[in-house]
This record gives sequence, C-alpha cells and structure tokens, in this order.
Amino acid sequence: MKRIAIILTLLFFNCVCSEDLQNVILKLEPEKVETTGDLIKINITVENIPPKDSLESRLNDNKSDGGLGGLDIYINYSPEYLESVGFDWSDFCKNEKIKSFEFKGGEFYLSIMFGEDVFEDKVTIGTLTFNPKKEGNLSIIFENKSKVSSTQGYKYDGLGNYPNTTFKGCDIVIKGVGTGNFTKNLKGELDVSGGTTKIINEINVITNQKAPKVIVEELNVSEIKPNVSVVLNVDYNDVDFKLFSLIFIVSLIGGVMFGFLGKY
Repeated sequence: MKRIAIILTLLFFNCVCSEDLQNVILKLEPEKVETTGDLIKINITVENIPPKDSLESRLNDNKSDGGLGGLDIYINYSPEYLESVGFDWSDFCKNEKIKSFEFKGGEFYLSIMFGEDVFEDKVTIGTLTFNPKKEGNLSIIFENKSKVSSTQGYKYDGLGNYPNTTFKGCDIVIKGVGTGNFTKNLKGELDVSGGTTKIINEINVITNQKAPKVIVEELNVSEIKPNVSVVLNVDYNDVDFKLFSLIFIVSLIGGVMFGFLGKY
C-alpha cells in the first residue's frame, strides 16, 4: 500500500509539473506573505511565455505566433484587511507607452501593450503594495477574465495549439496592523508622452459567416500611411478566406492611397 501511495503521489506531482510546463503562468510572488504590520509588496509575473514562432497562427495564414504581446489583469483583494497603497511598474515595463492601472473597490486592474514583442521566458510586470488593516488570513487572486495575449493578440486560452493560462494567487497572514504614513498611487492613466506608441497596422476584417454583413461607420486615423483592419470574433472553422484575402488587399491599397493623398 505504501508503494502504491508513493507512485500515485509521483504521478500527481508529474501531472502538476507538466501542466505548469505547458501552460502560461500568471502569478503573484511570493505565493505566501506574513506581516506584523509592515507594508506588503507582491510582484506580478508571467512565466512560460511561448518562444517566438512556436505556435501556428489561428488565422491559418502560414504565419507563426508566440511570445507576449499584452496583458489585461484583474485582481481581487479584501479592502477590509488590505489598504491599497500603489503599484510600481518594473524596469522592464516602465518605458512602455500603452499601459494603465487602477485600484477600485477591492479590485486591481492593469493593462499593458508591449511596443516590441516579448519572447523572454519570464517577465516581471510590476509590484503591488498594500497596508495591512486588520489581523487575519486571506488570499488575493486573479479573476478569470484576466488575459495574457500572444504577439498577434490571441488569448492564451487553450484553443487550438495555444497553451492555456494558469493563475496563481498569494496567501497573506496578517499578525499586526500597519500605520498610515505613506503616499498612495492608486491610478496610472494611459501614458503616451515622450515617445511613439505601438501602431497596430495589420487589422484584419473577417466576416462571420452567420452574419456576413459588416458596416464600419467611422474611422479616425491620425497616422500617415495606415494599414487599417478590424478583428471580429468568428468561427475560424467556417471562414471564407478568399473574402478575407480580398479585404486585406483592399486595405493595403487604401493605406497607400491615404499616405499619397496626405502629402498634398
């Protein structure tokens, strides 16, 4: 019986390790924190980022995907036990121009789009800071609507050959209440100052075969020579790729014409 128990334990351990090796991991570090009143600092990290060109694109357009293009993160915490103090972007992310965060009503929201595609295996996004308000045990966790996206903008959700995303929160033990002598930083708006932003210049218009009519009423463009597209939610098993190719060619011609006319 003891041998069987050991074998089952090893099999379970291997399954857990295999899942972590396969899935993208969005986690809080450290996984457990104890405080007697000091400020609590927790890092947000992304691990197991798929290597460059390691995934077949969902568009089946002979392109490859992988890497990290952006994040939308939602984290729940208890305002009864934790007072939000602020968030600091990591050195890796602080110079990115398309990013924002906000603490509100027991939820932390973060969004970032990388100007250059990221292919590191692990990236630290930034550090959350909380002040302990009440003694007790609690956890802070990611909401399921949190999203880790590839360089082509697809969510790592386990569809096709794309890996899923594993969320790992943090357990907190509060053994003492903190003071209130600190400066708060609860909101960081979109930062577009001091540099250029990432331009999404491959916007693909694909009609849903169940509702093939697409109407674009207005499009405001401030860039010269744009290559404009629109991405819709579609059933990729039922896409008319001839129509997609035609629309893509028309969008390319439109971008060139816009740039030519913009000179005069």
